[in-house]
Amino acid sequence: MPPEWSYEAAFVRNLGLIGKAEQQRIREARVAIVGAGGMGSAHAITLARLGVGRFTLADPDVYEVQNFNRQVSATLASLGQNKAEATAAALRQINPEAEVQVIPARVSGENAAAFFEGADVVFDGLDVFAARARRLLFHAAQARGVPVVSAGPIGFGAVWFVWAPGAMPFDRFFGIGDGQGEAEQVLRFLAGIAGQGPQLKYMQTHRVDAETGAAPSVGLAVQIAAGAAAAEFVKFFLGRGARRPLPWLFHFDPYAHHFKRYRRVLGGRGPLFRLRLWVLKRLLPGVRERVEVRTGGG
Repeated sequence: MPPEWSYEAAFVRNLGLIGKAEQQRIREARVAIVGAGGMGSAHAITLARLGVGRFTLADPDVYEVQNFNRQVSATLASLGQNKAEATAAALRQINPEAEVQVIPARVSGENAAAFFEGADVVFDGLDVFAARARRLLFHAAQARGVPVVSAGPIGFGAVWFVWAPGAMPFDRFFGIGDGQGEAEQVLRFLAGIAGQGPQLKYMQTHRVDAETGAAPSVGLAVQIAAGAAAAEFVKFFLGRGARRPLPWLFHFDPYAHHFKRYRRVLGGRGPLFRLRLWVLKRLLPGVRERVEVRTGGG
């Protein structure tokens, strides 16, 4: 590493917001990030600049040109490279001492133990349409008692939530169960995170592609989400400040000058949740059609 680089010099400006002993704890922390695309790569780089010293990154995909508008590790140099490996290289340019384990595959029952090994906090960087993979992630985290931070871009803003031991289970918050098809689970997840808010007034929802999972998104919203998620990491990992896991959910949209925090004690069983689900099935007809084909209902 360059002779002028040292951990203490690189992260000295964190001090004053983070104590010296806390910074050392962050240096020794391991975060496991599933997905290294839009959200996952932003999580990794933001946490690396916070001084996190150990990472596990999992993603089977490679970078493509259409990733350039929002995925921080997507560059001409990383085109065609595995996303987890390219993100690992990028964060090592910030902290050459970082210990990084790369899993160039999806997290599954076969590699979940390796993904979770030693993790203090898990970050959800999965695509919004990855319903089964996300459910597997939260079930595995709950079984191990490891907090999960989930954040994502919504319009020009971001929505985020945290699962922690003792919090409302992921399935209950989103009203998800074993008897539902994947498309139904996707709609319920969307109803939970984006079923209300100012983005519904300005987003062209017809551009959401139910088959590929492509949806309108911009890099500035990814950066907002990554910053919010890193702040939650500081609070939950260091035990600081007001910690509000599920059923709390947060939404910030600077374009609309909107900030809202929700406490949904009924989760997916509440009447307002069912109303949001009904609205989404009409705003996103492509997803609705997939639900009707798979489940026989509307």
